[in-house]
Parts: sequence; C-alpha cells; structure tokens
Amino acid sequence: QARLDAAADIMDVRYEFIKEDSRTVKLPRKIDMLFVDSEHTDEQVAAELAAHKDSVTKYIVFHDTESNPDITPAIWRELDCNFALVENYTTCNGLWVMQRKMEN
Repeated sequence: QARLDAAADIMDVRYEFIKEDSRTVKLPRKIDMLFVDSEHTDEQVAAELAAHKDSVTKYIVFHDTESNPDITPAIWRELDCNFALVENYTTCNGLWVMQRKMEN
C-alpha cells in the first residue's frame, strides 16, 4: 500500500481502498471511478453494479473481460444506456473502461 500511496501523492490523486463485501458496502459519497475485479459471475457483477452504479460520476472499469466473458451480459444489462464502452483492452485477461454518458 505504501507504493500506491506514494504514486497517488505524486499524481495528486485522492483515493480510498475499502475492503468489504462489494455487494453490500455503502460508499461514503459520489465517486469518480469504480474498479470491478471480484467474483467473475453474472450474479456477482449484477449485484455490484446495482448497488454502486448510481454513485459513479465518471468511470467503471472491469478487469478480466476477456478471460471471463460471462460477466459481459450483466454489465450491459445493469448499465443500460447510461454508460458507454470507451476502451477495450484484450491483453492481460481484458479490461473495459465504461464512461458515464452526459445528461442532456
């Protein structure tokens, strides 16, 4: 964690690492980014997104999208039309970056 803290300081980034059940933890406020890399099942991802998608103001990042394609239906179903896929990395098991669409 010391290396992460040092990197955050250099980049002037404020972050909080929360280690709890990702389906039920209450986020303390609106957040810019949510990183999802937990149990790779449709049910788990759907529960995490249902619990937290409304708190995310900018990005939701998903790891293992290539090695666990079964999670992608939950992503599209839960995020509906409110987020767009802006980056799709196919290396290192896959990484998707979804960006919240601007409200009109």
